[in-house]
Amino acid sequence: MSLVQQMHRQVHHIRILDRRLGAPSLLEQTRSVITTLTELVSHSLKPSVRQALAAALSDAGALTAWQALDVGAIQQAWNHYEIAKSAAREANSLVLLAHAMGEQAYALHDLGRLTDALSLVRGAQSLTKGGPALLACWLRAVEGETQAALADECRRTLEHSAALLPAEPEDPRLPFIALDESHHARWRGHCLARIGDADAISHLTTALDQMDSAFVRAGAGLRCDLAQAFVTRGELDEARQHLRGARLLANRVGSVRQRRRIMSIGLAA
Repeated sequence: MSLVQQMHRQVHHIRILDRRLGAPSLLEQTRSVITTLTELVSHSLKPSVRQALAAALSDAGALTAWQALDVGAIQQAWNHYEIAKSAAREANSLVLLAHAMGEQAYALHDLGRLTDALSLVRGAQSLTKGGPALLACWLRAVEGETQAALADECRRTLEHSAALLPAEPEDPRLPFIALDESHHARWRGHCLARIGDADAISHLTTALDQMDSAFVRAGAGLRCDLAQAFVTRGELDEARQHLRGARLLANRVGSVRQRRRIMSIGLAA
Protein backbone atom coordinates (compact mmCIF):
# COMPACT_ATOMS: atom_id res chain seq x y z
CA MET A 1 0.00 0.00 0.00
CA SER A 2 2.96 2.32 0.44
CA LEU A 3 3.58 1.97 -3.30
CA VAL A 4 -0.07 2.84 -3.98
CA GLN A 5 0.22 6.00 -1.90
CA GLN A 6 3.42 6.92 -3.71
CA MET A 7 1.69 6.57 -7.10
CA HIS A 8 -1.24 8.70 -5.92
CA ARG A 9 1.21 11.39 -4.79
CA GLN A 10 3.02 11.25 -8.12
CA VAL A 11 -0.21 11.74 -10.09
CA HIS A 12 -1.24 14.65 -7.89
CA HIS A 13 2.23 16.22 -8.19
CA ILE A 14 1.94 16.13 -11.99
CA ARG A 15 -1.54 17.70 -11.71
CA ILE A 16 -0.15 20.62 -9.70
CA LEU A 17 2.72 21.10 -12.18
CA ASP A 18 0.27 20.90 -15.09
CA ARG A 19 -1.60 23.94 -13.79
CA ARG A 20 1.60 25.99 -13.88
CA LEU A 21 3.58 24.54 -16.78
CA GLY A 22 0.93 23.24 -19.16
CA ALA A 23 0.37 19.94 -20.91
CA PRO A 24 3.17 19.80 -23.54
CA SER A 25 5.97 19.53 -20.99
CA LEU A 26 4.20 16.90 -18.87
CA LEU A 27 2.10 14.74 -21.18
CA GLU A 28 4.78 12.13 -21.81
CA GLN A 29 5.46 11.89 -18.08
CA THR A 30 1.80 11.27 -17.36
CA ARG A 31 1.60 8.64 -20.09
CA SER A 32 4.58 6.91 -18.49
CA VAL A 33 2.75 6.83 -15.16
CA ILE A 34 -0.25 5.23 -16.89
CA THR A 35 2.00 2.52 -18.34
CA THR A 36 3.49 1.82 -14.92
CA LEU A 37 0.12 1.72 -13.19
CA THR A 38 -1.38 -0.52 -15.88
CA GLU A 39 1.42 -3.02 -15.33
CA LEU A 40 1.05 -2.84 -11.57
CA VAL A 41 -2.70 -3.43 -11.74
CA SER A 42 -2.31 -6.40 -14.11
CA HIS A 43 0.22 -8.06 -11.81
CA SER A 44 -1.52 -7.32 -8.51
CA LEU A 45 -3.20 -10.31 -6.86
CA LYS A 46 -4.47 -8.84 -3.60
CA PRO A 47 -7.96 -7.36 -4.27
CA SER A 48 -7.57 -4.36 -1.95
CA VAL A 49 -4.23 -3.38 -3.49
CA ARG A 50 -5.54 -3.96 -7.02
CA GLN A 51 -8.52 -1.68 -6.39
CA ALA A 52 -6.33 1.04 -4.90
CA LEU A 53 -3.94 0.90 -7.86
CA ALA A 54 -6.89 1.00 -10.25
CA ALA A 55 -8.12 4.16 -8.53
CA ALA A 56 -4.74 5.79 -9.11
CA LEU A 57 -4.85 4.63 -12.75
CA SER A 58 -8.29 6.17 -13.22
CA ASP A 59 -7.06 9.48 -11.84
CA ALA A 60 -3.95 9.37 -14.06
CA GLY A 61 -6.01 8.40 -17.10
CA ALA A 62 -8.36 11.35 -16.69
CA LEU A 63 -5.45 13.74 -16.13
CA THR A 64 -3.65 12.50 -19.25
CA ALA A 65 -6.86 12.80 -21.25
CA TRP A 66 -7.33 16.39 -20.11
CA GLN A 67 -3.75 17.17 -21.15
CA ALA A 68 -4.32 15.53 -24.54
CA LEU A 69 -7.43 17.65 -25.05
CA ASP A 70 -5.40 20.74 -24.30
CA VAL A 71 -2.87 19.95 -27.03
CA GLY A 72 -5.65 19.20 -29.52
CA ALA A 73 -5.28 15.39 -29.55
CA ILE A 74 -8.96 14.53 -29.16
CA GLN A 75 -8.70 10.86 -30.19
CA GLN A 76 -5.90 10.29 -27.66
CA ALA A 77 -7.97 12.06 -25.04
CA TRP A 78 -10.95 9.80 -25.75
CA ASN A 79 -8.81 6.68 -25.42
CA HIS A 80 -7.38 7.85 -22.10
CA TYR A 81 -10.86 8.60 -20.77
CA GLU A 82 -11.83 5.04 -21.67
CA ILE A 83 -8.83 3.84 -19.64
CA ALA A 84 -9.92 6.07 -16.75
CA LYS A 85 -13.48 4.71 -16.86
CA SER A 86 -12.38 1.08 -17.05
CA ALA A 87 -10.00 1.60 -14.13
CA ALA A 88 -12.75 3.31 -12.12
CA ARG A 89 -14.94 0.24 -12.58
CA GLU A 90 -12.01 -1.98 -11.50
CA ALA A 91 -11.65 0.24 -8.43
CA ASN A 92 -15.40 -0.02 -7.79
CA SER A 93 -15.55 3.79 -7.58
CA LEU A 94 -18.63 5.56 -8.92
CA VAL A 95 -16.99 8.86 -7.96
CA LEU A 96 -14.01 8.26 -10.27
CA LEU A 97 -16.28 6.92 -13.01
CA ALA A 98 -18.54 9.97 -12.85
CA HIS A 99 -15.54 12.30 -12.92
CA ALA A 100 -14.08 10.60 -16.00
CA MET A 101 -17.46 10.73 -17.75
CA GLY A 102 -17.90 14.41 -16.87
CA GLU A 103 -14.52 15.27 -18.35
CA GLN A 104 -15.04 13.02 -21.37
CA ALA A 105 -18.02 15.21 -22.24
CA TYR A 106 -15.47 17.88 -23.21
CA ALA A 107 -14.05 15.58 -25.89
CA LEU A 108 -17.53 15.32 -27.38
CA HIS A 109 -17.91 19.07 -26.91
CA ASP A 110 -14.74 19.73 -28.91
CA LEU A 111 -16.00 17.41 -31.66
CA GLY A 112 -19.24 19.39 -31.88
CA ARG A 113 -21.34 16.53 -30.51
CA LEU A 114 -23.02 18.69 -27.90
CA THR A 115 -26.20 16.65 -27.43
CA ASP A 116 -24.10 13.54 -26.79
CA ALA A 117 -21.95 15.53 -24.35
CA LEU A 118 -25.06 16.59 -22.44
CA SER A 119 -26.30 12.99 -22.27
CA LEU A 120 -22.92 11.81 -20.98
CA VAL A 121 -22.68 14.35 -18.18
CA ARG A 122 -26.25 13.65 -17.12
CA GLY A 123 -25.40 9.96 -17.05
CA ALA A 124 -22.50 10.82 -14.74
CA GLN A 125 -24.87 12.73 -12.46
CA SER A 126 -27.13 9.71 -12.17
CA LEU A 127 -24.23 7.69 -10.73
CA THR A 128 -23.46 10.04 -7.86
CA LYS A 129 -26.75 10.79 -6.14
CA GLY A 130 -25.96 11.12 -2.46
CA GLY A 131 -22.24 11.37 -3.23
CA PRO A 132 -19.78 14.21 -2.53
CA ALA A 133 -21.37 17.66 -2.82
CA LEU A 134 -18.30 19.06 -4.58
CA LEU A 135 -18.62 16.45 -7.35
CA ALA A 136 -22.34 17.21 -7.76
CA CYS A 137 -21.52 20.92 -7.96
CA TRP A 138 -18.84 20.26 -10.58
CA LEU A 139 -21.06 18.03 -12.72
CA ARG A 140 -23.86 20.60 -12.68
CA ALA A 141 -21.40 23.23 -13.88
CA VAL A 142 -20.26 20.93 -16.70
CA GLU A 143 -23.92 20.47 -17.65
CA GLY A 144 -24.45 24.24 -17.58
CA GLU A 145 -21.46 24.83 -19.86
CA THR A 146 -22.75 22.28 -22.35
CA GLN A 147 -26.19 23.85 -22.28
CA ALA A 148 -24.61 27.25 -22.95
CA ALA A 149 -22.85 25.84 -26.02
CA LEU A 150 -26.23 24.54 -27.19
CA ALA A 151 -27.76 27.97 -26.55
CA ASP A 152 -30.04 26.10 -24.19
CA GLU A 153 -31.22 27.11 -20.72
CA CYS A 154 -28.10 27.12 -18.54
CA ARG A 155 -28.78 29.80 -15.90
CA ARG A 156 -30.95 27.56 -13.73
CA THR A 157 -28.38 24.76 -13.92
CA LEU A 158 -25.61 27.16 -12.89
CA GLU A 159 -27.68 28.41 -9.96
CA HIS A 160 -28.24 24.82 -8.90
CA SER A 161 -24.50 24.17 -9.18
CA ALA A 162 -23.70 27.24 -7.06
CA ALA A 163 -26.12 26.07 -4.39
CA LEU A 164 -24.28 22.73 -4.21
CA LEU A 165 -20.84 24.29 -3.67
CA PRO A 166 -19.79 23.21 -0.16
CA ALA A 167 -18.55 25.73 2.38
CA GLU A 168 -15.24 23.84 2.48
CA PRO A 169 -14.45 23.38 -1.22
CA GLU A 170 -11.51 21.00 -0.74
CA ASP A 171 -12.48 17.34 -0.56
CA PRO A 172 -9.66 14.81 -0.02
CA ARG A 173 -11.74 12.27 -1.94
CA LEU A 174 -11.63 14.55 -4.99
CA PRO A 175 -8.06 15.81 -5.49
CA PHE A 176 -8.81 16.08 -9.22
CA ILE A 177 -11.46 18.79 -8.74
CA ALA A 178 -10.32 22.35 -7.99
CA LEU A 179 -13.54 24.26 -7.49
CA ASP A 180 -13.97 27.12 -5.02
CA GLU A 181 -15.98 30.34 -5.29
CA SER A 182 -13.46 32.00 -7.63
CA HIS A 183 -13.36 29.00 -9.98
CA HIS A 184 -17.14 28.76 -9.90
CA ALA A 185 -17.43 32.46 -10.77
CA ARG A 186 -15.07 31.87 -13.69
CA TRP A 187 -17.19 28.94 -14.85
CA ARG A 188 -20.44 30.89 -14.61
CA GLY A 189 -18.87 33.81 -16.43
CA HIS A 190 -17.66 31.51 -19.19
CA CYS A 191 -21.13 30.05 -19.70
CA LEU A 192 -22.85 33.43 -19.62
CA ALA A 193 -20.32 34.87 -22.07
CA ARG A 194 -21.15 32.03 -24.45
CA ILE A 195 -24.79 33.07 -24.52
CA GLY A 196 -24.12 36.82 -24.56
CA ASP A 197 -25.44 37.49 -21.04
CA ALA A 198 -24.40 40.90 -19.64
CA ASP A 199 -23.78 39.40 -16.18
CA ALA A 200 -20.78 37.50 -17.56
CA ILE A 201 -18.34 40.37 -16.98
CA SER A 202 -19.29 40.70 -13.32
CA HIS A 203 -18.61 37.01 -12.62
CA LEU A 204 -15.43 36.97 -14.70
CA THR A 205 -14.04 40.09 -13.05
CA THR A 206 -14.68 38.59 -9.62
CA ALA A 207 -12.86 35.44 -10.68
CA LEU A 208 -9.95 37.44 -12.10
CA ASP A 209 -9.49 39.25 -8.79
CA GLN A 210 -9.69 36.11 -6.65
CA MET A 211 -8.25 33.22 -8.64
CA ASP A 212 -4.92 31.64 -7.69
CA SER A 213 -2.26 32.65 -10.24
CA ALA A 214 -0.94 29.07 -10.19
CA PHE A 215 -3.82 28.11 -12.53
CA VAL A 216 -2.13 29.53 -15.63
CA ARG A 217 -4.16 27.69 -18.28
CA ALA A 218 -7.39 28.54 -16.47
CA GLY A 219 -6.25 32.16 -16.38
CA ALA A 220 -5.86 32.11 -20.17
CA GLY A 221 -9.41 30.81 -20.53
CA LEU A 222 -10.70 33.43 -18.11
CA ARG A 223 -9.15 36.31 -20.06
CA CYS A 224 -10.44 34.81 -23.29
CA ASP A 225 -13.95 34.80 -21.82
CA LEU A 226 -13.55 38.43 -20.75
CA ALA A 227 -12.44 39.36 -24.25
CA GLN A 228 -15.51 37.62 -25.68
CA ALA A 229 -17.81 39.35 -23.21
CA PHE A 230 -16.37 42.79 -24.02
CA VAL A 231 -16.67 42.11 -27.76
CA THR A 232 -20.35 41.37 -27.21
CA ARG A 233 -20.69 44.76 -25.50
CA GLY A 234 -18.78 46.49 -28.29
CA GLU A 235 -15.92 47.52 -25.98
CA LEU A 236 -13.12 46.44 -28.28
CA ASP A 237 -10.20 48.14 -26.51
CA GLU A 238 -10.98 46.24 -23.30
CA ALA A 239 -11.43 43.06 -25.33
CA ARG A 240 -8.02 43.45 -26.97
CA GLN A 241 -6.35 44.00 -23.61
CA HIS A 242 -7.71 40.74 -22.23
CA LEU A 243 -7.01 38.93 -25.48
CA ARG A 244 -3.34 39.91 -25.24
CA GLY A 245 -3.24 38.57 -21.68
CA ALA A 246 -4.95 35.35 -22.79
CA ARG A 247 -2.46 34.82 -25.62
CA LEU A 248 0.50 35.41 -23.30
CA LEU A 249 -0.73 32.81 -20.80
CA ALA A 250 -1.76 30.30 -23.47
CA ASN A 251 1.67 30.52 -25.06
CA ARG A 252 3.34 30.09 -21.67
CA VAL A 253 1.71 26.71 -21.11
CA GLY A 254 1.51 25.72 -24.80
CA SER A 255 -2.28 25.33 -24.78
CA VAL A 256 -3.50 24.60 -28.31
CA ARG A 257 -7.08 24.52 -27.05
CA GLN A 258 -6.89 28.05 -25.64
CA ARG A 259 -5.09 29.35 -28.74
CA ARG A 260 -7.97 28.06 -30.84
CA ARG A 261 -10.43 29.89 -28.60
CA ILE A 262 -8.44 33.09 -28.96
CA MET A 263 -8.44 32.75 -32.76
CA SER A 264 -12.18 32.06 -32.78
CA ILE A 265 -12.91 35.49 -31.31
CA GLY A 266 -11.63 36.99 -34.54
CA LEU A 267 -10.24 40.17 -32.99
CA ALA A 268 -6.67 41.34 -33.69
CA ALA A 269 -4.88 41.96 -30.39
